[in-house]
Amino acid sequence: MTREEVDEKVAEAQDKAQQLSKESNDAGGLKYGPVTTIIVEKTGADKATVEEVIVGFMKKPTRAAKMMGMNYIAKQEIDRAGEVILTSSLIKEVSDPRLSDVSTDDNVFMSAALICVAEIEVYSAYVKKN
Repeated sequence: MTREEVDEKVAEAQDKAQQLSKESNDAGGLKYGPVTTIIVEKTGADKATVEEVIVGFMKKPTRAAKMMGMNYIAKQEIDRAGEVILTSSLIKEVSDPRLSDVSTDDNVFMSAALICVAEIEVYSAYVKKN
């Protein structure tokens, strides 16, 4: 795939995410809430050529899923943290099946899970003692 083809595929995915978000808002926001895309670029042996763009769509993770993910991060189990977010948030009906937890393509699934770790955003916090 050329870079232009990759960019076009990513743009199409972002448009679809906006459409899913709009549909969710039209239904009172109860279906998915805001939808984000997950993009895995499967590269060739040279690691420079993109062979395929794998697209998934995610709803916002629940607080429980984020907390579980944070627990795994604290234990330095980053892969498990991403897996929790991915499996609980992936909108399977509209996503590439290789991103689901029943996928046999481990490289794609693990790549997506690591991308999902970024969904756990923790702000710096501290207590100032007087």
